[in-house]
Amino acid sequence: MINQADLFEQIKKGKAAIAKAKAQGRDVAAWERHLETMKLEAGRLFPGNAQNKAISCDVDAGEVVAVEIASTVLDADIWLAFRDDFDPGDGKAIFYGHELPRLRTKTPEQLRKIYALKLGPSGLGTKVRQ
Repeated sequence: MINQADLFEQIKKGKAAIAKAKAQGRDVAAWERHLETMKLEAGRLFPGNAQNKAISCDVDAGEVVAVEIASTVLDADIWLAFRDDFDPGDGKAIFYGHELPRLRTKTPEQLRKIYALKLGPSGLGTKVRQ
C-alpha cells in the first residue's frame, strides 16, 4: 500500500507533468482524469487534517467536496464535508466524513448536543474527537 507522502508526491509530479505537456500543446485530458482519480483516492485513504495536503477541488472533474443534507434527527440542514478545509460560510453545522465512524455510535440526543456545539460561537469547524 502506498503511503501518504508518496501519493502526494505523485500528485505533485503529475500536476507538473500536465502543466509542461499543456505548455507544449499536448492533449492532457486523460492525464487530468487520472490525476483527479488520484486526488479522490488520497482523500479516501488519508482523511483528516488537510493542512499539509495539496489537493485542489475541481467540481468540473466530478470531485464531491460536500453535500448539504436535511437531517430529520437534527431537524436542520447540515453539511457533510469530505475535506477539512470546506467552509461554505453560511453558518450551518459541518460534519466531516472522517467523523462518521464516531458519530455512528451516538444516540440522537448525543448527536443533537454535538450539533449544538458545532453551531455555538466557536463551534463552526469543530470536529468530533471522542
